[in-house]
Amino acid sequence: MNSSSARASPTISSRADATVLLAHAGGQVVGMASYSLLWPAAGAEKSLYLKELFVREAARRQGVAAALMTAVRSTAAKMGCTRVEWTADTDNPAALAFYQSRGAEPRGGKVFFRAEGP
Repeated sequence: MNSSSARASPTISSRADATVLLAHAGGQVVGMASYSLLWPAAGAEKSLYLKELFVREAARRQGVAAALMTAVRSTAAKMGCTRVEWTADTDNPAALAFYQSRGAEPRGGKVFFRAEGP
C-alpha cells in the first residue's frame, strides 16, 4: 500500500484521548498525572503512556508522586496494559532518581522526536 492510498481510522477506542488523575490535600489539588493508552503497531499489546507527572513544589517529598505513580500502575493493570512508559528530562536528576526508586529503568534504543505544527 502506498502512502497516497493509506487511510487513517479516526477512532480506535471509545475511551477519552487522555485521562488526568488528581491528588488532593487540604482541599487543594497538589499533583496530577495524565496518561493515554497506546496500541503499538508491533503487536496487540496495550500500554499506558504517562504524559505528565507533576506535584506542586510545596507538596513534594510527601508521597504525592509515589501515590500518583501507584494509581497509574494500578490503572494500567486493570486496563490490561502490559507496561507503563514515559519520558523524563535528562536535566531533572530528582525525577530520574524518583523513577528509578520505583523500579523503572532508563531504556536505550529510542530517540525522542517532535514535529512542530500540524
